[in-house]
Amino acid sequence: MSELWKAVPGYEGQYEVSTHGKVKSVRRKRKGRYGLITTPERILRPGPSVGGHLSVSLGSRNSIGVHRIVMLAFVGVCPDRCEVLHLDHNPANNALTNLKYGTRGENVTMDYDVGTRKRKPVTATFDSGRIEMFPSVTIAAVVLGVCQSAVSKALLLGSRLRRPGAHVCFEGIRNV
Repeated sequence: MSELWKAVPGYEGQYEVSTHGKVKSVRRKRKGRYGLITTPERILRPGPSVGGHLSVSLGSRNSIGVHRIVMLAFVGVCPDRCEVLHLDHNPANNALTNLKYGTRGENVTMDYDVGTRKRKPVTATFDSGRIEMFPSVTIAAVVLGVCQSAVSKALLLGSRLRRPGAHVCFEGIRNV
């Protein structure tokens, strides 16, 4: 597929983005201290974030993810409750063919399916002495009829979870 360039919405005449995930500053004249200054065209060098996503600065102090710029320019505004998904699970691959809009749930499910995110098993010990194993905090919460954050908090703090009819103590991999 040949590389196509489009203006970045909100920065028309200043920045363009390509279908291959590159962002460039376009050649333009701008007002300087002593008259007009010509800014040459150049490809911007993106910097990585903690999660591996690449971002660039558009203007002064305005850092934005390259994946978001690509989708905004070529697909349009992100729908409510959606985010940009990387189909190959590589946050540095910002080619248009690798991106789509989807929900947070879709993104997490895709990560579990390919193994980039792993479920952490949890063991629940009841007051009666019964021990039950769950493949994840989420499944433990559903089975026990409590919210996921309560199970996570009990696991993290090493405390007991009070639920109708019993107290439950959890063991597993703690997210510290």
